[in-house]
Amino acid sequence: MSYLSLLSALALMGLAVVVGCADDADRAARPAADSGLTSDAGPAGPVRILPLGDSLTLGFGSATEGAGTEGGYRVRLAELLAAAGVDFDFVGSQSHGPASLADKDHEGYNGYSVAQVGEMAGPALAAYDPAIVLLLAGTNDQITFVPPSQPPAGAAEDMEALLEQLHSASPAIRIIVAKVIPLSFNAEGVEEFNALLDPLVERQRERGVHVELVDMYAIGTELLSADGIHPTPEGYDRMAEIWYPAIMSALSSR
Repeated sequence: MSYLSLLSALALMGLAVVVGCADDADRAARPAADSGLTSDAGPAGPVRILPLGDSLTLGFGSATEGAGTEGGYRVRLAELLAAAGVDFDFVGSQSHGPASLADKDHEGYNGYSVAQVGEMAGPALAAYDPAIVLLLAGTNDQITFVPPSQPPAGAAEDMEALLEQLHSASPAIRIIVAKVIPLSFNAEGVEEFNALLDPLVERQRERGVHVELVDMYAIGTELLSADGIHPTPEGYDRMAEIWYPAIMSALSSR
């Protein structure tokens, strides 16, 4: 029985499905090999999801209750996953979000380039052994005043190296990589970088990497905040709605 089928069966039987994150003690007690994937024996616990990237993962500009309450797309995504009965656990060394977000963990860093995100990926995989990675990076490479920046081709090379790094560390991991959202400062650079992701992801799929590409650029410029870099609250919600079907597909394809 698949993971989602089992969840549906539990619901029909009137059994509760626990949704949210495990605390640090739970993580420490859980064997490293248990990534939350299913096996013939059934569910192995919450599916660990690593939100990995820059300020768009952290949720810059989305704080509603003061510093540290930035939840970004993770707030709406948690709601969608919970409504679907998915037993999940956001993981990461960072913690931001409003009181309404029970699971605040992530691996998002303000101002980080693709290469810098890659430097954080290895320790995060070793510490949390995620089953699914939500990877969004590349915006800061196209903002020339945020070092170390890369032009589109260089940022794409860094992204390909990061995908190979993730796969090498955990061959069974499911990676959902996103095209970056529009950027007022360098619209052409973002478009060029995004265009390079299509063949890049296809190459990695041919190598056996479990990777899918989603189009965050589709949120459009109308959902950018006044800084021209980050989404409005509605933009972050739209990002969650783009992540969600890809996550459900990854769960059903295991």
